[in-house]
Formats: sequence, C-alpha cells, structure tokens
Amino acid sequence: MNDIKTCHICLEDKDYEEELLLKTCCQAFICNDCWTNLLQNDNINQCPTCSILITIPEEPPEQGHLISQNNIYNYCKSLFHRLSILVKWSLIGYTMTSLFILILYRNLDDYFDIMYTLNNIIYFWPINLFLGYLITTMYEYYNNMTCQIWYNN
Repeated sequence: MNDIKTCHICLEDKDYEEELLLKTCCQAFICNDCWTNLLQNDNINQCPTCSILITIPEEPPEQGHLISQNNIYNYCKSLFHRLSILVKWSLIGYTMTSLFILILYRNLDDYFDIMYTLNNIIYFWPINLFLGYLITTMYEYYNNMTCQIWYNN
C-alpha cells in the first residue's frame, strides 16, 4: 500500500511504499533520493533526525536476500563437480589397493578375505582417498596436464 508523506529534507510530498524505504533508523520520513544523497555525502555521518550513525547498506532492499536461480545452479554444479572428484580419487585409490593386495597374495580366497576386512576398517577409506589424490597428482605432474580443478569457474 502506497502512502504519501512529506520528506523532512526536501519538504516535498512523496508517494512511497514502507518496505522499499532505505532509511530504517527512526520513524521520521526521508525519501530514498534524499537518503541516498545523504549517504553519498562524506560530511554527514549521522541521521539528521535521530542522530544515529549512518551505515551504508550492502545491497538495496529491493533485491533482498533472495538467491537467484543461476546462483543455485552454479552452487549445485560446483558441488557435483567436487563430489565427482572425490569419487574419482576414492576409486583410483581402491583400485590400486586391490591390485597391490591381489599381486601380493595371488590367492583369490585370501584376497577376498583381506578386502572384506579392509572394507570394514574406517581408516581404510580416507587412506584410499589420499592415495587416489596422490596418484592423480603424480599423473598430472609427470604429464604436464591437469585432470582435476577443485575450483571450477
């Protein structure tokens, strides 16, 4: 609902909406144009009606704190990208560990028993992740190329 009030600075009758007012420190009405001019003036650092220190808002109230769909899409895309990198590191580490144990024991029964035991140890998975990271990093270093970019822009 629009109201009409007289601005305390320019003394003009202004049509305004309460939700869109930039000034929120006191009940005295100052239109958005005058309030913006006060904020931009370096010599004025407090409200002329209530003497509260003026702070420059980070963003205008019209935009609010709504997150745009594009930001949500980019966040989800980045999250999925990072998750896929972690899965890649885990798979590479698990594959290398499996091959090492298979080559070391050469007996499939022993291999499956050891892998079953290792899969139930909680420290095994972070070690696999780290091993996969090391292998991927060494591959990147020796081939002079990047396979993973954590901060994908």
